[in-house]
Amino acid sequence: MLSFEDPNALPPEVRQTTQDIAEGAARGVLSWTKETIVTLAKQFRNKELVFIEDQETIEVVKEQLKTGEWSLSSHYVKDKNLQLLIKVGLTLRALEKQKKQQALQNLRDKISSSKHGKKGLHIAQFVQCKLLKEYVSGIIEKAASEAELIQSIEEMLFHLETRSSFIKKEDSPDIKVNEILTRIQAHAPESYIVFARDSALSTAKLVNDLLKEKIKGYDYELEVKKTDESLIITVSKK
Repeated sequence: MLSFEDPNALPPEVRQTTQDIAEGAARGVLSWTKETIVTLAKQFRNKELVFIEDQETIEVVKEQLKTGEWSLSSHYVKDKNLQLLIKVGLTLRALEKQKKQQALQNLRDKISSSKHGKKGLHIAQFVQCKLLKEYVSGIIEKAASEAELIQSIEEMLFHLETRSSFIKKEDSPDIKVNEILTRIQAHAPESYIVFARDSALSTAKLVNDLLKEKIKGYDYELEVKKTDESLIITVSKK
C-alpha cells in the first residue's frame, strides 16, 4: 500500500507533478511585489472598509477617527455596523468640506450598493448633516443613565426611516407635515427630526409653520435651529 506521508513512495511521474506544483506556488508567492504585499496588509487591517475600494478615501475615513465627534459617537454607539456608518458619514462631511465632489458621490454610491443599502446611506447622511450630534445634545439631559442614552441613540439610528424626514424643494408642505404626524402617531418616538438645506429652505419654512399649528394637539413640542444653509426642526416629547 502506498503511504502518502512518504513522497518517495509515489510513482516518479506523480512525484514530478507534485514538485512542479509546489515550485510553481513558491514562485508565485516570491513574485509578489512589495506593493502587492502592502496592499494586502492594508486590506486585512481595514477589511470593514474594503468595499470603498479607494485608498485615498479610506485614508480620509481613518482621519475621522482622530476627531472628538468620533470619540463621542463611538462611546455611545456600540453596534459595529452603526459605527462603520458613522465613520462613513463623517467622511462624507469631510469630502464635502474639501469640495471633492467626485469622491463624495463615489462614496455615496459605494455605501448604497453595499450590504448597508439605502438605509445605510441615510444613516451616513444623517451623520454628515450633523443631525446625530444634534439629536444627542437634545436627549442627553433626559436620559436617566448611560445605558438608556446608548439605547435611545441606537434605536434612533436603527429606525431612522420612521424618526426623521429630509425636506426637498419640490415637497408639498401639507403632504410632508401629514407624513411627519402620521409617523409620530404610529411610532411615538422620543424625538423626531426634520431637516432641510440650501434650496429646500423655503419649503422647510412652510413645513415648520404648518407643523407648529398642527402639533398642538399632540404631547410634543418643537425646537427650531436655522442657519443660512440649513434648518433643523426637532419634535420632542414634552
